Amino acid sequence: MKRLFWGIDMSGDRELVEGEIPKVKELLKEAPVKWVEDRNLHITLNFLGNVEEEQIPKLVRLGAEVAGLCSPFQVEISGTGGFPNKSSAKSIWLGVKLNAGLDCIHTKLMERVAPFSKEDNRKYIPHITVARSLKGAKSEVEFDAGLTPLNHEVKEFVLFESLMENGKAKYCPLEKFQLNEI
Repeated sequence: MKRLFWGIDMSGDRELVEGEIPKVKELLKEAPVKWVEDRNLHITLNFLGNVEEEQIPKLVRLGAEVAGLCSPFQVEISGTGGFPNKSSAKSIWLGVKLNAGLDCIHTKLMERVAPFSKEDNRKYIPHITVARSLKGAKSEVEFDAGLTPLNHEVKEFVLFESLMENGKAKYCPLEKFQLNEI
C-alpha cells in the first residue's frame, strides 16, 4: 500500500518560498506551529489515501487522460485561512483562487478516480498549507496584511506518494503529467 494524492508542486516557486512564506513566518513567529518544509509545498487536487500498488498503473493512465483534457493556466495565490476555521486553526494556509484551469483538473480527476478517493463531497478549497499547529494548540489566523498576491503558472500536476522519513513527512513525485498545450 502507498499513501497517495494528486497535487500541483509549488516547491519550486521562488516568489512563494523566498518572498511570501518568510513574511508569514515573521507574522506568526510567536505561534505554536510547525512549518511545512519548502520541498513539500503543494496545492492538493485530490487525496487518495492508501492505494494498492497494483492500482498505480491505472491511476497513471487516468492522470495522463486528465492532463490531455486540460490546458496550462495561471493560479492566483492570495489571502490566508485555516482549517477548521481562521479563529481556531490546526492547519494554516495561503489561499489559491479557484479558476477554470484548476477546476478542470480537479473536476476531471474527481470524476475518474472516485473509486480510489478518500475525499467526500465537501466543497473544494484550493490552498497551500504552510504550517500546522502543534499538538493540542490552535492558532488564530489573522495576518493577511503585508502579503502580496502571486501568480503561478501551472503546466503540470503530480501523483505524489506521502512518506514518513525520520518522523517527517516527505512528498515524493511518482509521476508528473504535462497539461495539454492546445
